[in-house]
Amino acid sequence: MPDPLVSDVGPDSPSAVDRRLSFGAAAAEYAAARPGYPRDAVAWILAGASGQVARVADIGAGTGALTRLLVDLVPDVLAVEPDEAMLGQLRRTLPDVATALAPAESLPCGASELDAVVAAQAWHWFDHERAAAEFSRVLRPGGVVGLIWNVRDSSVPWMADLQDIIGGDDTMRVAVASAQGATDDTADDTASATDAPARG
Repeated sequence: MPDPLVSDVGPDSPSAVDRRLSFGAAAAEYAAARPGYPRDAVAWILAGASGQVARVADIGAGTGALTRLLVDLVPDVLAVEPDEAMLGQLRRTLPDVATALAPAESLPCGASELDAVVAAQAWHWFDHERAAAEFSRVLRPGGVVGLIWNVRDSSVPWMADLQDIIGGDDTMRVAVASAQGATDDTADDTASATDAPARG
């Protein structure tokens, strides 16, 4: 499935990789300003696994907006991020969390090692087919894949005004719409490999 945010380039082209790794220069600002995620939404994702969720990987973890919540919900959290500066910021904020510098398409985990794989605000940066196959590889039978986003609520007047100033559609809504189809595909791929549901 083509990435809607880089439709003019392939997912392996240098410009796509450059864009995916372009956030490190603003890592401190991301850590300070990026909103977190609703605890109930993340708990709902994790509840999709059969059995206890003891080990989870936060893929495309950035500076740790989701990781901070996961450490309160799961005993063993691995934060995986391909941008060294973003991961460095996460390590400063959450020094006790295990981290790995790696892309979603090549996770530093063994087969069936994880109970859950989650990605927040990140799925649109992944090569969907390769990432889904990798998620299937590292999930244990009964594990779960969860994709989560924050999007602007344009029914709120000031948010609608902000969207008008920024221009165009909310890019996260485009990514979410794309991922909904990908989530269905991921669910099929993951279920065939691990009997795991995909939630997002």
